[in-house]
Amino acid sequence: MINPRSGFWSRLRITPNSGTIWFDDQRIAMLSVRAFTELRRKLIEGIGPAESRVIFWSIGYSEGSKDAHLVRKLRPGLEASAAIADAIGLVEVAGFASGEVLRSTVDASRGQYQGEITWRDSVEASVQLELSGITVEPACWILTGHISGYVSGLIGRPIAFREVACRAMGNPACRAVGKLAEAWETPDEIAEVVHFPVTGNIETDASKPYQPIGCAPSFASTLHLIRKVAPTEAAVLLLGETGSGKEILARQIHGLSRRSGKPFIAVNCAAFPESLIEAELFGVEQGAYTGASYARPGRFERANGGTLFLDEVGALSLISQSKLLRALQESEIERVGATTVRKVNVRVIAATNANLRDAIQSGAFRRDLYFRLSTFPIEVPPLREREEDIPLLIEYFIRRYSWLHNKRVTGITTAATDMLARYDFPGNVRELEHMIERAIILVEDDHPIVLSHFASFGSSIMAENRSPVAGHPSENDSQRLLERLASAGVTVSEASSALIGAALRRAGDNVTEAARMLGMSRAQVAYWLKQQKVKPNGD
Repeated sequence: MINPRSGFWSRLRITPNSGTIWFDDQRIAMLSVRAFTELRRKLIEGIGPAESRVIFWSIGYSEGSKDAHLVRKLRPGLEASAAIADAIGLVEVAGFASGEVLRSTVDASRGQYQGEITWRDSVEASVQLELSGITVEPACWILTGHISGYVSGLIGRPIAFREVACRAMGNPACRAVGKLAEAWETPDEIAEVVHFPVTGNIETDASKPYQPIGCAPSFASTLHLIRKVAPTEAAVLLLGETGSGKEILARQIHGLSRRSGKPFIAVNCAAFPESLIEAELFGVEQGAYTGASYARPGRFERANGGTLFLDEVGALSLISQSKLLRALQESEIERVGATTVRKVNVRVIAATNANLRDAIQSGAFRRDLYFRLSTFPIEVPPLREREEDIPLLIEYFIRRYSWLHNKRVTGITTAATDMLARYDFPGNVRELEHMIERAIILVEDDHPIVLSHFASFGSSIMAENRSPVAGHPSENDSQRLLERLASAGVTVSEASSALIGAALRRAGDNVTEAARMLGMSRAQVAYWLKQQKVKPNGD
């Protein structure tokens, strides 16, 4: 059995003067078990246990994924099998439970994992016992989500843990078993919300659009709204940045609706000039204008009985907006050059990356059309707010494009995954997809994707990272500093000595703390001190 007591407690800092608590560079807040009990009670009473479980599980998964990045930062070079055991120390510091990793079989290079973990004195189990007594379902939703997200972040593939024993069910301890999400034979309602990548045609047949994938709380909230509105006839307005997956979500709404067996027709309103958009939407009669040698139906007619997806609806001119509004109000259209109207029955889903309220204020968009389209608006989060979803999407795109391009790719290195996790992705999911596809083309068979496969993207990926945390230099700042040092003729030995010396001064001669700042082991810093014949005042 693996049961480490990692030095995570030493990273917990309380600053009474400012009223803040920190774990490493993350601010945290204390919540009493009494308050947590009330939160769980109110949530279950308000939306039911199934939806509550999804919310708590997603929160746990998100934190677990971020904790995996933290451990890789604090303990660089640590083997995945050893890093998995650190999950125990992290939940202990958070006060959720103590526990042990009972077994853990890891092949990080092939993305394979099987494991089992036990928790003692789980807060979630205790709270559920107080709320309802002995239950028939396991109660450690956050803990199960946390270990799933943590191991997924380390392995780079979607790992799902399921609780098979729980104190809330009368068992002496809580126990969860984990393996690849796709390896579970029986479905779990969590999978319907989290949308792990799955095996089958969706991820191997490149001719089919892929389904939404993700477990970030913001994305889980979006999927929750989609499940609510899909069975209705309400008009939906998807609001989000370019490349964030609005059309995929529109297809998901259609697929979950009563119109799923009917056509789904998409049109990019920004792709057609003013002179053609009317014919594209409403159709054209033979001879209506020069070149109209035959009659053809428009998108409204082709979508009859099904769903019409209007992408970039904010790009329509005011004249086109007026004609669209009439079609929606009257459920009828008139082809260009026709003298009669045609009845249509379509559900409209619109999408835009523009702020339509601002467009209304400036007179560029009709207020009445906005309210007609936005019966049920849904915000689609950008990828930079879904960091924990990046490993899932990487895994999905690797499989998809390995099949499409007939390549045998063994996975992706930790360094490459970490770099992608730091990137802002202004192009969102679409940009990540294109990057992985290009890397698949470049990588040799039976090899993993490595950092250099993204070099062709230049500064957009290799140099541009997220804004740094206060007190930490950005990668661009670091690059400029290195260039200045090189220009000044500073040697590697001199730079190393200066850096270690500065870290020791900032840490008050505490060798352990200085090593943490530098991402080094204590032994490495101690060896440098010995070579310099320096004896620190601290530890």
